[in-house]
Amino acid sequence: MDALDDGDDVPQLPADTLRLLDEFATEKNTAAQKFKDLKLQSEGDFAGRLSMEGFSEDWGQVLGKTFVYYDLDHPLQLPAELKNKFDRIICDPPFLSDDCQTKTALTVRYLSKSWAADNGTSDGLRFISCTGERVGEIIARLYGKTGVKTTTFEPAHSKGLSNEFRCYANFECSAWTWRGA
Repeated sequence: MDALDDGDDVPQLPADTLRLLDEFATEKNTAAQKFKDLKLQSEGDFAGRLSMEGFSEDWGQVLGKTFVYYDLDHPLQLPAELKNKFDRIICDPPFLSDDCQTKTALTVRYLSKSWAADNGTSDGLRFISCTGERVGEIIARLYGKTGVKTTTFEPAHSKGLSNEFRCYANFECSAWTWRGA
């Protein structure tokens, strides 16, 4: 007779594992509720500042129907209605390789209304990329026509970063100036 059939020896997870699973579920639910509350607030007259710290990495489940699946290996396989629709783009490429940076640039170009810097006219692209310092040269090549430069803003992560990161943008603002200017 199988041990599971007699009902006495049902396998159970250790208490510490159950506690960790419960903590994870609570954190996930809290983050989802936090995002939902902020979204409702922002739909009104929200003038506060948002931070990425409050959200998990599972954007498909936090964002629901507004999420668009993206595959880095197929950077142009996006809905046609998104092509040339955006004049403000922020990207955070997942890898520091030339291949990843190039594919991200293809996607940015696809999504952009314009491939020229804004220059204060509000007609061009305002672009920000937070990525590794070591890919600065390829960023300059890929986004050079948009006027991108390294800024004084230094991205930080609540859990720390193992690489030197930089913020590249094609405009200055109150949060940063051009690095070395």
